Amino acid sequence: MIKLERPDCPPKLVLKKDELTREYKLTKGSVWKKTFITNPLQKMSNNKCCFCECKLGEEGKYMQVEHFYPKNIYEDKVVDWNNLLPICMRCNTHKGSYDTYVNEIIDPTILNPPDHLYLSKYRLKGKDDLGKLTVKILDLNDTEEISVPRFKIADAVVNKIEEAFDLVESYNPQTGEALKEAQIIRKVRSILKQCTSKYVYSAIVSTVVLSDHLYDKLKSELVNKGIWTTDMQNLEDTAKTIKFDVKS
Repeated sequence: MIKLERPDCPPKLVLKKDELTREYKLTKGSVWKKTFITNPLQKMSNNKCCFCECKLGEEGKYMQVEHFYPKNIYEDKVVDWNNLLPICMRCNTHKGSYDTYVNEIIDPTILNPPDHLYLSKYRLKGKDDLGKLTVKILDLNDTEEISVPRFKIADAVVNKIEEAFDLVESYNPQTGEALKEAQIIRKVRSILKQCTSKYVYSAIVSTVVLSDHLYDKLKSELVNKGIWTTDMQNLEDTAKTIKFDVKS
């Protein structure tokens, strides 16, 4: 889970909000299923679930519109822009009609998840009651649907770090091996790009990369050999903003 920046309310929703709210109260229909609502929500989250960060639209994980404050309790908020989030079916099923007014969980458009969550052996844990309740309600350590996929992605990126380290360790900047240098740069940028918000499980990947002892050695080698770039540093700085603290 990462912090999301909510864009301004779509102009068409501003115009139609009252009409759609009345329609919902009368019909209980899915009045939020409008492209002028769903498209901006998907863009806001880089087409990922706002809670578990899985890719929406893959393997049956089509996007649903989450009502942070449940619509069946708070009907006036059914198309309130600040109440809508992009979510996968799994997370939506777990959250259901849980009343977030009574017991708050993390709204990633308002709160910064790493302030309330930490990572322990690929499992999310709560730093405080808010974080603990969020993990529990959303089942954010669901073994089959979340933990295994994020472990596989994180494990793959660790393997990439090892490959990049082997390459850079054997690289001699004095020989001017341009092709090898380009290969190293591409591989390291690929690793760091997976730590950015557009990629699935980016918070987990960022945490794993930046806490990997070999990554520190890799960076030191790159710096010492003059191929650590400004772009790499910018990507690393971005990763630091979404990583979780790690505890054993």
